Amino acid sequence: MLADMNKGPVAPLWEWMGLGEFAWGSLAWPARSMVMISDAWMWIPFIFVVMLAALETVSRDLTEAAEVDGAGKWLIFRDITLPQIAPVAGTILLIRWIEGFKLVDIPNILTNGGPGIATETLTMHSWTQWRTLDFAGSSAVAYTLLFVSVVICVSFFNLVIRRYSRRQ
Repeated sequence: MLADMNKGPVAPLWEWMGLGEFAWGSLAWPARSMVMISDAWMWIPFIFVVMLAALETVSRDLTEAAEVDGAGKWLIFRDITLPQIAPVAGTILLIRWIEGFKLVDIPNILTNGGPGIATETLTMHSWTQWRTLDFAGSSAVAYTLLFVSVVICVSFFNLVIRRYSRRQ
């Protein structure tokens, strides 16, 4: 609804700026931008709520003790807050990364992968091949995505999470 340039809530603003007949779906970068904005619109509230819950669990006793000892805000964040919210932040980052690999619905609904293949993700490409009964091509793309996502997730866990937890 937000992307509808004729009747959507953004249409009057668009016309006021002199861009009334702009078709974002006909050009590659505006279409990609609209897909990115839609994806952010869907995921930022979830990330915000989870990170807010993580921040609410930070120990007030440790924070107040650090303030009494004369620690500044940056030092309190780096040494007290960040270590306590890091597991949640790492988990959210991994969830978001994996969900980014599964992006099919937004480009399919907004642009059907177009213009051309400008907004077609690899997952959407695999799904399209599966629908056209090209099972070999579809499974090749899907297994490649699986391999890449597993390598990235394991690398992230080993290089970032384990290294960070060893410092604690």
